[in-house]
Amino acid sequence: MTVIKIESSKEKVTKKKDSSFVKTESSMAKQEKKLKTKTNMNDSTTATTKKSRTKLSFGEQLMECTEFKTKFGHCKIKTNGTDSNKGLGIWVQEMRRNFKLQMTTGKPRSRISEEHIQQLNNIGFHWGFTPKAGLPQSDEAWYAALEKVTQYHKDFNTFDIEVKEEDNKNGGGAQLLYLAEWACDQRDQKKRRDSKMKSNMNKTRVDLLTKIKFNWGGQRKFFTKK
Repeated sequence: MTVIKIESSKEKVTKKKDSSFVKTESSMAKQEKKLKTKTNMNDSTTATTKKSRTKLSFGEQLMECTEFKTKFGHCKIKTNGTDSNKGLGIWVQEMRRNFKLQMTTGKPRSRISEEHIQQLNNIGFHWGFTPKAGLPQSDEAWYAALEKVTQYHKDFNTFDIEVKEEDNKNGGGAQLLYLAEWACDQRDQKKRRDSKMKSNMNKTRVDLLTKIKFNWGGQRKFFTKK
């Protein structure tokens, strides 16, 4: 005798719901997998872009920066958003940060060579850093500035460093401006020391500057020359 099982309408509805749930779950799983794959691809692309940017030489970065300067008239490149120049903007920002640290503390995260500084100056790179006289300075930064000022004296037979207004405007005179301010500040700090006022000048620094015949009677405030 054959037994035929007849599904009730309730069982049919339940089965239909189960089938629909499995289908929906499967569809969601596919979507999640697709999204995950896309995210991984994006992460991979970003990582590749970052990696390729770090592999670029200074010359290649400089070339891109020069092209940007020629096109837009400045080197103030954005470092956020989805701009295609974002990577270059980060590099430019890092150059400015290291230059400032190199000029003040003497301890940049990555030292910039004199040649590279000059190459950036030549394209009118804006360093975005105005030195402030009177601030405490580490020995390393102070000795580095002394060496540059000594060399300037050998080249031009003067400690009164000149920076043209044109150079100052386009950022090319940033390093000269720093040295000019530095020289003025040494005179001011010595005068304060001689007057028994609070000063960043100590005997060792006085002796070293005197040894190279530094003109203590020169200007104590710097003005950009026209």
